[in-house]
Amino acid sequence: MKRIVYLTLAAVMCMSLCACKSKEVTGAEELINQIGGVTLDSESAIVAAETAVAALTEKDLQKLENLQVLKDARTAYDVRDNELVEVCAAIDELGDVTLEREETISAARRLYESKGEDIKARVDNYAVLTAAETMLTELKVAEVVRLINEIGTVTLNSGDKISVAQSAYNSLSADAKSKVENANVISEAKQTLSQLEEEEAERAKKAAISKLKSTTDRVEGITWYEAKVHPTYTNTRSFVLPYIGKNSSNVWLRVKCNYTGDDWVFFENVIFVVDGEKYTKYFSYYDVDRDNGYGDVWEVADFAPSTSDIEMLKKIADSKETIIRFEGDSKRRDITVKSTDKQAIKDVLLAYEAMK
Repeated sequence: MKRIVYLTLAAVMCMSLCACKSKEVTGAEELINQIGGVTLDSESAIVAAETAVAALTEKDLQKLENLQVLKDARTAYDVRDNELVEVCAAIDELGDVTLEREETISAARRLYESKGEDIKARVDNYAVLTAAETMLTELKVAEVVRLINEIGTVTLNSGDKISVAQSAYNSLSADAKSKVENANVISEAKQTLSQLEEEEAERAKKAAISKLKSTTDRVEGITWYEAKVHPTYTNTRSFVLPYIGKNSSNVWLRVKCNYTGDDWVFFENVIFVVDGEKYTKYFSYYDVDRDNGYGDVWEVADFAPSTSDIEMLKKIADSKETIIRFEGDSKRRDITVKSTDKQAIKDVLLAYEAMK
């Protein structure tokens, strides 16, 4: 019984409230409800609702229940309108099309694509953007053609020109690439350059072999190849140098770490600091041969280098500065690798590649 009474009272209150609204208020509310989802096509509906609301008295305005909906619609419309203005302004600012304007044109395209379809449909200068893009593509194609033509006769110094032309060609769209009539020149130039580099590498390897001195052990059937700066005697100076062994069926590389001085180090580690990068080679006591004479001592570790050891030697050969430390438990001696030894390392490694 109480529930029926409450429902009746609620219905009466609702009818009373509705009865209190004027037709102007209900009309304004209806116009606001008709706005719906806001697009750039919503302007007339928003203006109609705003006009109706503006005509309300202060008393009627207080009874308007969806005024915030109208305010939100106006805000949303203004945002979209500003976005339209932004896109149109970005396109208007494109100006004369040059290769230097590529990013500006791309930025305008990205801005356009970021907007909704209602905004895109209102961009009245869109044709300016597409025309700029077409012109830019033509300019880029012409630039690629020019860069390819600049390659000219391929020499060992043509690598940079070929790379620049290839990079510019790769940046083109598939359609633009089809318009580059001399595109085949790039691949031909790369093949020619590769052949020239191979020939030069072979010449360099042969030249490296000719720089080495050799001695042959006729009993063992082994020929040993060393750089000309490689000391004949271990007590001459301290050094780290590779050398090559070759017999009738094999070629192998070895490295000699040689310390010479007036006092023992009993080194177990050889530390290489190559342009600030540190490497350490470890040896056991029995890996190192030691001897003395005429007031000098010498300690020698002779080993077959690993792949990482060979990479380190290459870095030493190309380094600005390499310091080598022969380190024992309590003593150490440092040497700085001479430019002649760096070249010797290059020559031996090149000769080793040629002999393999």
